[in-house]
Amino acid sequence: MSIYGSKPRTISDNVIARLFIPNVKIEKIADPTPPISIDPNDVPSGAALIKGQNDPKVYFTDTNSIRWIASEAVFNKYCFNWDSIITVPDIVIQLLPKGNPISS
Repeated sequence: MSIYGSKPRTISDNVIARLFIPNVKIEKIADPTPPISIDPNDVPSGAALIKGQNDPKVYFTDTNSIRWIASEAVFNKYCFNWDSIITVPDIVIQLLPKGNPISS
């Protein structure tokens, strides 16, 4: 299972703790890509779960786009934490680039 689709990503322990239900075992796998040197000032603050003020849709957001989590079953399948959803102004959802939905 990958919430990122086909692109492997490294998720920090901090992000795991912020997004997922506490005490759920998250299997870490070795990153098959070589490390890349990136200036931390060029990287947004990281992954989050967000929703608009007037829309019940929940999105997974990372450094590139937001991806709608298509159902409660999919949300639970990935062990996301309902208490970690951040409500943002609707305009934020409208303006962020959309990625493919997380639907399975």
